[in-house]
Amino acid sequence: MEWTTRFFLAKARQWTLLQNQAVAGGQSPESGHVCYAEKQRAMWCGFAADAQAQYQRVNPAFQYIPIPE
Repeated sequence: MEWTTRFFLAKARQWTLLQNQAVAGGQSPESGHVCYAEKQRAMWCGFAADAQAQYQRVNPAFQYIPIPE
């Protein structure tokens, strides 16, 4: 269960990195690449949050992993 959450968060970090690279490369924050990367980051964070909510329902001792905003 923890591996799944960490995988989802790793994917979110990859999209954050790509978003930051696009901005550092001169793209505006409103550009399609930057917006798409933000959408993907939010999607993977949502997957992690949903998974953890379900894990905590079946196992109250599950250790919650903080999800970045």
